[in-house]
Amino acid sequence: MKICFTHRLKLVGRLYPVKVFLDTNALIALSGLSGTAIAGDFITNCRTAEVVLCVSHIQVDEKVNREMRNYKTRIDKAVRDLRNLGLETRLEPTAIGVYDTSRWDMSRFGGDDENALYRKLLELISACDQAAGKKGDATRDAIIGVSALDHDLFVVCDECLFRSFQSATVSPENLRNHLPKTILRKPIAEDVATGILEFIVSKNSSGT
Repeated sequence: MKICFTHRLKLVGRLYPVKVFLDTNALIALSGLSGTAIAGDFITNCRTAEVVLCVSHIQVDEKVNREMRNYKTRIDKAVRDLRNLGLETRLEPTAIGVYDTSRWDMSRFGGDDENALYRKLLELISACDQAAGKKGDATRDAIIGVSALDHDLFVVCDECLFRSFQSATVSPENLRNHLPKTILRKPIAEDVATGILEFIVSKNSSGT
């Protein structure tokens, strides 16, 4: 069923651009938007609201070892496909740098709060992955979580990352003004796109 947002979005003042940070699965899922029923509405509203789809080098570089080269190809293709649709897609530095994982020319030196959040996320994600019998990369997922700070929306398709981010960001008062709204979506183009559109409409309606 087609979900139509085109006529619902009427901008109030200058509230935008909206910065949306995508986890790796959300990035790949959204790149499959072309040809779906929601594609036209999504592209139109993203352009109107000046939505910037943000990823870090961690996603682009993820799993680049020899046996996972096809995965890297999917990441590169995902970024290219979104840009080819006319959607602004930005490759950003990570909010922290981690030895043997980060590109130092594409990362920032995080402060105490960011580093504390990274350590907490690493602990929670590792425990969640282990409990789920999942072979994840907790280091990269924790960097992705910290790098979502200072964005309007964080779209996550990984349940361990989502639950860990929610738990880790409950108490740090110093980070409260830097936290994005975080949503968990299925790794399907229409579901990720709908989540972003609902956020745009909600943000515009509330005038915040």
